[in-house]
Amino acid sequence: MLSPSRRLLLDAALILSLVLIVVAGYRYANSQRTEAGNTLIPEANCNLHRSACAAVLPDGRKLILSITPRPIPVVQPMQLEVRLDGKAGAPLGKVEVDFAGKSMNMGFNRVTLTTVDGSHAKAEGNLPVCVTGRMDWLATVLLELDGKRFNIPFPFSSDPEAPVPAQATADDTLAAAQPPTLQGGDFTLLSAAGPVSLQDYRGRVVWLIFGYTYCPDICPTSLAAAGQLLAALSPEEQQKVQVIFVSVDPERDTPQRLQEYTRFFHPAIIGVTGGPEQIAAVAKHYGVIHTRQPADAHGNYAVDHTASSFLIGADGLLAAKVGHPPMPAEVAAKIRTLPPLSSQERKLP
Repeated sequence: MLSPSRRLLLDAALILSLVLIVVAGYRYANSQRTEAGNTLIPEANCNLHRSACAAVLPDGRKLILSITPRPIPVVQPMQLEVRLDGKAGAPLGKVEVDFAGKSMNMGFNRVTLTTVDGSHAKAEGNLPVCVTGRMDWLATVLLELDGKRFNIPFPFSSDPEAPVPAQATADDTLAAAQPPTLQGGDFTLLSAAGPVSLQDYRGRVVWLIFGYTYCPDICPTSLAAAGQLLAALSPEEQQKVQVIFVSVDPERDTPQRLQEYTRFFHPAIIGVTGGPEQIAAVAKHYGVIHTRQPADAHGNYAVDHTASSFLIGADGLLAAKVGHPPMPAEVAAKIRTLPPLSSQERKLP
C-alpha cells in the first residue's frame, strides 16, 4: 500500500500532467469555436436513439441526421451522417456536430464531418458520447450553407439499456438551448480551515466552481483557468476576487484533500464540502446536476456533473454563468462589469 506522502506525490504528478494538457486544450478549443448561427428546430418527436431525425431548412430542403447503430451504444464505434434531401440547392459547406448533455453540460465535444458530396457528409469511429451511465444528449449540427450558418440541436439517449426517452418536442429543444434562470443563493459548507459561507465574501466577486478531486478533465480545466486568472492579479486585486470549489463527491473529498488539491492550482482557491444533503441543496440552487456512476471492481467511480461555473457579484447575487471550458480572458471581461471591479479601476488579464 502506498504511503500518504507517496500517494500525494503521485496525485500531484497526475494533476500536473492534466494541467499541461488543459493549457494546450485552451488553444485548441478556441480555434474550434465558431460564431453562432440561426437556430432551427428539428421536426417534432425527434429521437436519434430510435431513428434518423430531420429539420427543414429555409430553402425547403430537409437536413437529415443519423447516428448508427441504434440504439445508440456507449463508448463504441458509431457512424454519423448528415444528408440533404429535396430539390437541388446550395452544396454543403463545413459540417460539424457538437455533443453536449441536454441537462448536464459535459464540455466541448465537437466532431468535424467529411463531405462526401454536395448533399452528404459523414464521420465514423468512437464519437464523444463517453458517459458510462444513462444520459440524455443533444447532437447539434453546425452547418454552413450558401454563406449562412445554422445550428440544429437533435436529442438522443446514450444508454441502450434504458427505456427510450420520451419524445422530444420543439419546446424541449428550446428549453435546453435556453436554460432557465438560476436563483443562486447563500450557503455554508466546510473547508480545511473551518466553515465557509458565501456571505463571508460580500464585497468580492466569487467564482463558484463545482466538481471533485478525482475528476479526470473538467475540474482540472476549470481550476487551471481560475489559477491563471488569480496569478495574473496583483495582491490588492486578489483581495477582490475569491474562487470557491464545491465538491460533489463528499464521500471521498475531505476538507483536507480538497485543500491539497486546490492549492496545486492556486493557494487562494478554497475547497469546500459537506453532507450529501447539503451538497444537493447547494447544487440545486445553482442548477448543477451531479450523478454518481456505479463503482468498478476496485471501488473506483466517476461523478458526472455540470461543467458550467458561476460568478457571484459583490452583492452576493448570481451574476453570470460561465461555460466550459472557461477562458480566463472572457471571465475577466465579465468580472470587469461587476462591482467592485471595473475596467477603469482594475487591470485584469
